[in-house]
Amino acid sequence: MYRLKKLQENLDNFESMRNYKAVNECLEQ
Repeated sequence: MYRLKKLQENLDNFESMRNYKAVNECLEQ
């Protein structure tokens, strides 16, 4: 159970990182 929660947190972090990069790319253009 703990492992699953950790994995979910990592997925959330990955999603927010991707969104952050997408925003940065938009701002740079």
